Amino acid sequence: MNLFISSYIPLYILIFINEMGDLNVESVLEVYNKNNIFWVIIFAFSVVSIISMIIFFNFNHTKRNTFENVESINNDILDYFITYIIPLITVDITKNTSILVNLIIFIIIGIYYIESDLMYLNILLIFVGYKVYKDKSDNIVISRKDKDYFKRNNNILCKKNWKYENLYS
Repeated sequence: MNLFISSYIPLYILIFINEMGDLNVESVLEVYNKNNIFWVIIFAFSVVSIISMIIFFNFNHTKRNTFENVESINNDILDYFITYIIPLITVDITKNTSILVNLIIFIIIGIYYIESDLMYLNILLIFVGYKVYKDKSDNIVISRKDKDYFKRNNNILCKKNWKYENLYS
């Protein structure tokens, strides 16, 4: 779930910038003060999500695996980016009803992505240099290596995610 929440961090930043009148400290404070509880919650979720991402990529147990016919699915992540448009266009941080509507949309999208095992659809992965692949066995591989690496190498040491059966990093 934290991979899903972290995928929205760029959206939170865009919403904040969109609310600013100018690019200065006064505008930052003004936006924060419009609804400081909202921004504190968003910041807390973001920090927890980033910590969870770090744990996800660094503390899973290692396993050797061979990945055959690896294909990039980074385009799927860019399609997911489209879900940013609705909240960015519609949210008004000064209206609780607007925040509630966007929260409901966020929850619906989250349930869909979590139940569909689409946790790897995270624009932050691309920002920090990861590529997302799928092999012929439907294993999802999140790596900084290029596609050819998987063709040249067998028995690759990778981190097997304990929660998702077919997710490797």
